[in-house]
Amino acid sequence: MSVDSDSSLIKSFVSVLGGLVLFTACIMYLATVVAPPNDYSSRLVQDSILSRIEPIGKVRTAADVPAADATQTADAGGEEGGVPAAIRTAVDSVCGACHASGVAGAPKFGDKATWDARAEAGLDGMTATVISGKGAMPPRGGTQLSDAELLQAVEYMLTK
Repeated sequence: MSVDSDSSLIKSFVSVLGGLVLFTACIMYLATVVAPPNDYSSRLVQDSILSRIEPIGKVRTAADVPAADATQTADAGGEEGGVPAAIRTAVDSVCGACHASGVAGAPKFGDKATWDARAEAGLDGMTATVISGKGAMPPRGGTQLSDAELLQAVEYMLTK
């Protein structure tokens, strides 16, 4: 009796397994008929995909920029009066948030008397104050500028 029951179990198992394989094959065939696979070999499709997955920014170092490009960048407005565009942008946007209107006791741009009083500490002293922060001004003036860039930013602010 056990041989008959084992034999019928194996037949049932093989029948069910065969049915599942047949069912899977039918589903796969229907899937290819309903939605055929895309042809990604077209140059237009490849360009479209590459433009969507392209990184937003690129890291460039001084070695990546040829000498001709560096001079063109400086001539095209990279620096104005010896102040790099990144410094001007930081001063105008981040520093200007308080210094343009004098918020929280910040000396206003163009207020020569107030700036002259602060300038008595010297450029290095003013830069040290910016680096450590003072009153409502956060350390580094709320920017990610390096110490040398902060020194340039302070010099630029004194000329505004």
